[in-house]
Amino acid sequence: MKKIIPILFLINLVSAQNNHHEIWSKFSVDKSFSEKIKGELEYQLRFQDNTTIDNGSIKYPLLSSVRIWGNYSIDKHFSILFSPFAYFQISSLIAKETDLDKKKVYENRYTLMFEYKKELLKGTNFMNRFGFEYRDLKNATVDYFRMREKGTLKFDLNSKVAVVASDEVFFNMTSKESTKFFDQNRVSLLLNYSPIKDLRFEVGGLFCSKNQKMIEQNIHENVLIFNTCVILDKKKDKNGN
Repeated sequence: MKKIIPILFLINLVSAQNNHHEIWSKFSVDKSFSEKIKGELEYQLRFQDNTTIDNGSIKYPLLSSVRIWGNYSIDKHFSILFSPFAYFQISSLIAKETDLDKKKVYENRYTLMFEYKKELLKGTNFMNRFGFEYRDLKNATVDYFRMREKGTLKFDLNSKVAVVASDEVFFNMTSKESTKFFDQNRVSLLLNYSPIKDLRFEVGGLFCSKNQKMIEQNIHENVLIFNTCVILDKKKDKNGN
């Protein structure tokens, strides 16, 4: 129960008019090709509530995506991550009835990130990820570059369970009248559980403060997260190859 309380606090952190409640889920497969190179295929689904009615049902589509990642380890601390392709279908947040009739936005996304990892104490690890992405919006008027940086602390409780806290900020790098420099800030707290070496489940909460472009007041997204990751490590034969 003590582990659940911080998550519930995070989900209900803000009580504002522009609150949205959502569920995000991600299924990913990690594949190691060598000691330095690995890849990841991920599939995401996100759902939202309808803030114009008061039934609390989170059943309306928000986002679906498929993304490919590559990871090259320079050494034990530094890595380069790149996504040569990602495809997104994005629905508008429902703040008024007319938002239900808006067309989905279709997007291709290309990303380059740099990652730094370090063990601070035994069982406590820090990670910082910084980079840029290009958002190619197919049926919208604005395409733009976005910068993002994410700091993460991971606390291993035992060999199977860990607590992960993170803060990620996004900034728009393309100057347009309809966009601001600040895009959004995401704060999350997750509980990781690995019943076996090659399988990991994540559950927790995320709070996102997102800019509304021409309006000063930000949108607040309160999110429940459910993720699953399958890890396919490269198996060595008897000769160590």
